[in-house]
Amino acid sequence: MNPCKSTDPAQVILVWPAEMTLPAVSLLTIATELKHAGYTAKVIYPGDEECSNPDALERFIRRHVSSSTLWVGFSVMTVFIALALDMCRIVRSINPDIKTVWGGYHPMLFPEQTAEHPLVDFSVVGDGEYTAVELTERLLAHRPMDEVEGLVFKTETGIVRTPPREYTDLRELHPIDYSLLEGIKYLADKPNGRPWGGNVGTLHSGSGCPYRCAFCINSALKRPWTGKTAEQLTEDTASLLRHGFKNIVLVDELFFADKKRAFKFMKLCDHRGLKFGWEACMSMHTIKKYCDEELLYFMEHGLMALGVGAESGSEAQLKRLNKAITPQETLVAAERIEKLGIFCQFATIIGTPNESRSDMAATLRMLNGIKSRSPRYSFYLLPQIYRPYPGSELYNQAIQLGYRPPETLENWANLIKSKKQLFTGVDDLPWLDSGTKNLINDVLMCVSIYLQKNSYTAPQREHVAALPDGTQVPVGKIFYDIVEERFDSNPRYDLIEQLSQSIALTVKNVVSGLLKQHQVRFN
Repeated sequence: MNPCKSTDPAQVILVWPAEMTLPAVSLLTIATELKHAGYTAKVIYPGDEECSNPDALERFIRRHVSSSTLWVGFSVMTVFIALALDMCRIVRSINPDIKTVWGGYHPMLFPEQTAEHPLVDFSVVGDGEYTAVELTERLLAHRPMDEVEGLVFKTETGIVRTPPREYTDLRELHPIDYSLLEGIKYLADKPNGRPWGGNVGTLHSGSGCPYRCAFCINSALKRPWTGKTAEQLTEDTASLLRHGFKNIVLVDELFFADKKRAFKFMKLCDHRGLKFGWEACMSMHTIKKYCDEELLYFMEHGLMALGVGAESGSEAQLKRLNKAITPQETLVAAERIEKLGIFCQFATIIGTPNESRSDMAATLRMLNGIKSRSPRYSFYLLPQIYRPYPGSELYNQAIQLGYRPPETLENWANLIKSKKQLFTGVDDLPWLDSGTKNLINDVLMCVSIYLQKNSYTAPQREHVAALPDGTQVPVGKIFYDIVEERFDSNPRYDLIEQLSQSIALTVKNVVSGLLKQHQVRFN
């Protein structure tokens, strides 16, 4: 089903080229600035049918793009490339003079490669709000694009890259006009897999990051942190609530970085009677700066979940990642969020250059420690496979160790299709030997299934197994004991084959298969 039913013409169509689960605040910000500059724009997104059915996708694009449309913009992450190219082909068939503009993370990381594709007219590097306005002005006036900062495009003599655009001061932007999102009522009512269910909108409080984690895309972009004011956040929140949203996700990483602003935002919302549940990210550096009483204050004002970057359970690995934190600090944080009753996601990463099996085992032990210290409120403890981002410190190491990214957009698209939406797997990381790849694919993913079985749920009792002598043992402990031995290269049991066969089964079948081998039964 696709909720974007309107056929009202607009000069600019901005597309989120994937099924949308939360409002695309980046595109809405651009659409809002275009509106205030006197142009018509709207944000659209395909539904699940359009994402999987080519005929439905063509009907969807033709419903919104007409021969008089000036340009169509796409916010493209790497996993969106294949569908975005399919959409561009349809746009070209409607009118080859309609310009196609790609922005987002992938074009920023690969601007020339993106602009080289015949279906892409412009790739945008950096913030797109003012670039979109100037692009529209010049297209309507038939003026050259050489003076529009932050653009990459083709000419008869080759690729042109205009001077970089300074980062936008978010305090200068207009309040987001959420009405420019087609189907916003459907999105506001849509269920969402979070602790509080659906009605989840998005809020963008800041951009950039002061930290330089060796793996992170923010490190690659080297953008300093800037934030909206508490007053701006309050206006955006009020707009979301007027459109039917009841809960909010702050989509940037550092909402809590400005402590004074965070408290002022809560007080302004309280003064206006704005009630909502919300979640935000909090760095390990920042969580230490807030005492329990301060976190309780935010909980009293709707805070329900946090996202924390724990990254690794190995101190040596954390140093390689430029993370000035320790595994012990992560475990202390887990104890705090359990005591306070805040749902918390602890993000970790594996498969980076120079990471040893012992480092991976340490991460697994830390996740086990998190789960044992916060059995009710920790969720989504799924280690992410490392993705090499151009410009980051680890990317250069990855290239030296043999990593070769696709050289064209078409090759990226083919990779996405073959990976079924995951553009990097362990097979793409040449520094991992076959044994380590098997361990990650077969063992760690199996453990992850166990870890996630209670994700986003109310507190539940830990599954308990009984040994033949009657001893009660948590199932998670059995998992971790087995897997740590595998990663530490001193196994007592050869479970790889069984785990490989079980990986596609349900959690119950996976767990039962392992416990049966150990003569353990479920209680």
